[in-house]
Amino acid sequence: MIKELIRSDDFDKFIVVPSGRPAQKSAIATAEQRFKMTTLAVAQAIGNEPRIEVADFEVKRPGLSFAIDTANEVSKKYPKHEIYWVIGSDALSNIKTWHQFSELSKTIKFLVIERPGFAESDIPAGLNYEFRKIAAKNISASEIRNHISAGEDISDEIPSSVIDYINRNGLYGAA
Repeated sequence: MIKELIRSDDFDKFIVVPSGRPAQKSAIATAEQRFKMTTLAVAQAIGNEPRIEVADFEVKRPGLSFAIDTANEVSKKYPKHEIYWVIGSDALSNIKTWHQFSELSKTIKFLVIERPGFAESDIPAGLNYEFRKIAAKNISASEIRNHISAGEDISDEIPSSVIDYINRNGLYGAA
């Protein structure tokens, strides 16, 4: 997905922020492990692209991670830029339950990426967004974790450096 956005040349910078301590989910990997996997994935899949930064905002922040805190931090770091939050359309079902959702929608603009089975008409009313149809893999992070747990091959889905890291650390039921 990020490769397609880079090719579009519509954005000056991409800040990839692995989740720290998610408020609405139980995390299997630690924040530090997610940061490492994200760094490995970006390095292998994208290479040395100066417009990409893997940021540790949420990893270093104590307590639960809330999108509004990350959005505010990015906005302070880049005050003269419009900030987009890239999200798959399949992840929008509970977005209005996010902490300070109304404030978040005023702070940033969501860049909603179409996922199979979800159309622009499925986007909740009141969301400040731009909708994009781009080539993206038809698999969720949950599905990838389930494939790992079942011992299935995921080499077509994520970079080999991340697979090696997952296996070395026994994450998601990897042997």
